[in-house]
Amino acid sequence: LDGMNILRNRNFPSSEIEAMRLDWGQLEAACLFFQRQRLMFAVFLPPLRARAEQEEPEYARLRQRFGDVFVCCPGGKSSDDKFMINACKIFEVGTDREATNPWMSVRIVTNDCFRDWQRAGLVTEEWVESHCIRYAFCQLGFVPSELV
Repeated sequence: LDGMNILRNRNFPSSEIEAMRLDWGQLEAACLFFQRQRLMFAVFLPPLRARAEQEEPEYARLRQRFGDVFVCCPGGKSSDDKFMINACKIFEVGTDREATNPWMSVRIVTNDCFRDWQRAGLVTEEWVESHCIRYAFCQLGFVPSELV
């Protein structure tokens, strides 16, 4: 799960301040969805959240509720993107897991198109489309673009 992307997702932000506010309830809803589906998941967060346990009681609460699923990525502000992409690639290297068992595939849950990483040559548009699950929040809560 692209943690920061989910935390900052807004259907209609009313202001720039609102768009920057972190919505921990949304991240909790996404984690609950995958937990209920009995799917293995990880939440990737950029380094600014590495000290969040002291700064954000919600982060500590979610860590307690979901366990060791949070990955605080070292590096620059978009380093979590690169770690998520590489996690997919490492999982798939040397195997044909998706062809033999589609339930063993790895996907990134994000609304990010990774255009900066496409320009850098790390991924292609086709790779992004085949490895990313888009999502929305509505009255039903967290809704993914596809079910895995």
